[in-house]
Amino acid sequence: MIQMTTPDIVFTVDVDLRSAEKVSVTFRQGSRNVLVLDKDELTISATQLRHTFTEEESRKFKTSQPVRMQIKALVDGKVISHKDPMTMDVTEIFDKRVFDDE
Repeated sequence: MIQMTTPDIVFTVDVDLRSAEKVSVTFRQGSRNVLVLDKDELTISATQLRHTFTEEESRKFKTSQPVRMQIKALVDGKVISHKDPMTMDVTEIFDKRVFDDE
């Protein structure tokens, strides 16, 4: 992911989470949760979770360390999560001007 951009993030899942009571995706750097997305902030299909970051959301991440991501859901009264968090690098954007500022 590149800071200050609006990337799409797509997770492929092996459990259909459309009927889950709760779903969250947590993004963590170091010991700090940088962003937590809940079910209403995700587009959920039978095999995927999707989110388009806002510029404000992507700006919250530091370039100095990788982001760890973890999906958690409440399905039929049971909490499920994947065992190993996924990781993603964050790249600094070189041109910090907003395009409207040109």
